[in-house]
Amino acid sequence: MTTTTVAFAPSVDRPARLDPRMTFDSFVPGSSNRLAFAAAQSVAETPGRAYNPLMIYGNSGLGKTHLLHAIGNYVQENYPGRKVLYVSTETFLNDFIRAIQTRTQLALHERYRENDVLLIDDIQFMETRGETFHEEIFHTYNALHGEGKQIVLTSDRSPRDLAGLQERFRSRLLQGLVTEIDQPDLETRIAILRSKSEREGIDLPNDVAEWIAHRVRDNIRELEDPSRCFAPSPTFAKSRSRSSSPKRTSPTWAKNRSSSNLKQSSRWWPTFTASQWRTFAAPNVYDRWCTRDTSRCT
Repeated sequence: MTTTTVAFAPSVDRPARLDPRMTFDSFVPGSSNRLAFAAAQSVAETPGRAYNPLMIYGNSGLGKTHLLHAIGNYVQENYPGRKVLYVSTETFLNDFIRAIQTRTQLALHERYRENDVLLIDDIQFMETRGETFHEEIFHTYNALHGEGKQIVLTSDRSPRDLAGLQERFRSRLLQGLVTEIDQPDLETRIAILRSKSEREGIDLPNDVAEWIAHRVRDNIRELEDPSRCFAPSPTFAKSRSRSSSPKRTSPTWAKNRSSSNLKQSSRWWPTFTASQWRTFAAPNVYDRWCTRDTSRCT
């Protein structure tokens, strides 16, 4: 009888590779993330020796995923012979289900358990999953940890607060280093905004950077938009030379637009007044904002 081997097909939503932009050099450390940053660097420099496992937790958008990619990128660059795998918990689950459907569990084990560094994002989503998946995660952890392989995980909460996880898995997570990333303070937010602007070649004035940082408090990802939006323009340069106030005279291209219907939104940019938008933001940004809701600019 001929035996047919079915190759394991990884989930289509798995990233093809680590994001090369997310490195330790592009991460901005501050008082809110310094311990997590230092621990991630130590893990990357000596995988499997320091802080194994490493668990980083905190609210969404504070840099946990950035540190996972930074660890992976550092290991791949400095230890080219070591295998690194970054996955989200949902991707791991999809691969697990696919392996059961295709009866390729052994291939799944090889893919996840034959790595030198395993990076798993957002393990809080494990809480609502079935017991079989918890068993798979637990045995994958044991296999890697028993061979001295590095494991790094992230979550939006501490393992102590993840009641849906198996108790034995939580206890193993607590045996390593558990570190929190908190909301960045004002100085860190300004530093992040300046760093992103410099990398994109945008000359962002200090008073504007501070003005934005005062309004974007909770989510670092929202600081990525200003560095794209505040491109230097003749209107901006001319208005800055006339006054230091954030409220400027509207340029000609915007005078036919009314500000009476500007509405608030959860994103950072609608917190600008109409005159601030027309002065600080490049025209195409204002146009894009109006496209989102034409009643704002009619």
